[in-house]
Amino acid sequence: MTNIEKLYSSYRSRLLGFIGRRVADSDEAEEIFQDVFLSLIDGFDLTRPLEEMIRFFYVSARNRITDRYRRRAVRAKAREEGSQALTFDELVSAYSRSVAVPGGEDDRIEEVVSAIEALPEIYREVLEMQEMYGLTFKEISEMTGVSVNTLLSRKRIALERLRSQLGVA
Repeated sequence: MTNIEKLYSSYRSRLLGFIGRRVADSDEAEEIFQDVFLSLIDGFDLTRPLEEMIRFFYVSARNRITDRYRRRAVRAKAREEGSQALTFDELVSAYSRSVAVPGGEDDRIEEVVSAIEALPEIYREVLEMQEMYGLTFKEISEMTGVSVNTLLSRKRIALERLRSQLGVA
């Protein structure tokens, strides 16, 4: 049995319990577990000792949980301020529903990509790193030397500009 199989079979309930104590919804806890487990498989040297894999899992899970709570807090704050802030996924989904493009889905995707490419680099960078590469704001902060709060602000501005550029209400 490989270390990844041991991790899944022997530690799954403990790891899921760790997440479940921090996330009230069991479906959301399972989703976080699956996301972290897949990131472990994709980005970790699976020949490393089991203890390192477990440590990686706990740290990644904690970071994802923190990021989810931060995103919720940002959305709640935006709602309190009367803003119609959308997440990236909500923005793309709203754009796809509202625009009938003659070429269909591929042309809508191309328009979204073009709109992203037209963003100033400081806004595009955080949007791409967070949404497309799945990095946390903390990870982006460590890589770029920019504070997490500044990154949150830049992403919010990027989404507002995309919303305006794509004509999403």
